[in-house]
Amino acid sequence: MVITTSSRGLVHSALFVLFVVTVGFWGGHRAVVRVFAAAELEVRPYVMHLSDYTVVDGTPTLTMTEIESRRRDGAIHKVETPAGQQGGPAVFRRVDFPDGRTAMIVDSVRAKSTGYLPRSQVAARNAETTSPPPGCVHAGEVADAETSLLGQPAVRVIMQPGPDAVTRAIVTRLIAFNCIPTETVLQHRAAVSDNWQTTGEVRVTAFEEVDPDAALFTNWSDYEEMKPSDIKRRIAQKAGVSPQQCPKCFEDDASDANYLKRQKPL
Repeated sequence: MVITTSSRGLVHSALFVLFVVTVGFWGGHRAVVRVFAAAELEVRPYVMHLSDYTVVDGTPTLTMTEIESRRRDGAIHKVETPAGQQGGPAVFRRVDFPDGRTAMIVDSVRAKSTGYLPRSQVAARNAETTSPPPGCVHAGEVADAETSLLGQPAVRVIMQPGPDAVTRAIVTRLIAFNCIPTETVLQHRAAVSDNWQTTGEVRVTAFEEVDPDAALFTNWSDYEEMKPSDIKRRIAQKAGVSPQQCPKCFEDDASDANYLKRQKPL
């Protein structure tokens, strides 16, 4: 296979996305603020389509589309597709089950990276699902307005570290669906005296209260189990990229350590 500059760029882009995904997936950098005993969940199911944009000088550019699906037991399936990469190597799926089992899935190379989230993290997540805060406003947030989104009652909140902060997020949550976050606006200002400028957006394009396709949660079960670094190498190999052309594509990744730790419940 002849590797052109454009094809190498595609692979490098896919691998960069993998770096971002695995760091977030196996990094474990999440603060747990309360612990809730693991329990069976019963929630309203949904399928939600989202589009992610970067915004420069008021002009939005599509960067990724997402589909998030929730079962009645609280299991969530997500698929992220970078703009222009439908079916390509940079398309990743993630499944989180209410008992803490989790999986990162790469269909293009029929590979999966599975494990268990820490019990404390699972407990906090389940607690937030079953007992969301009043008005969907968490500590440190400010309610901005009651609104509606695609026919669903919603509340818009402002997430800002403090009055002198130069970054903030405005998040819309659906009240009847355990306060799940939907649309998000990211804003920045150079100084406190400046006006806020939007730098990124997540927009909901479709929302339906429906049971998701059951296959999403099982149709990857026969994929080969791999460490994150091995998935990265497999993507490069399938694209015909050699270690000489892209040394970083074949290097071990720090996220492997957390992956190995999470092969059994913590």
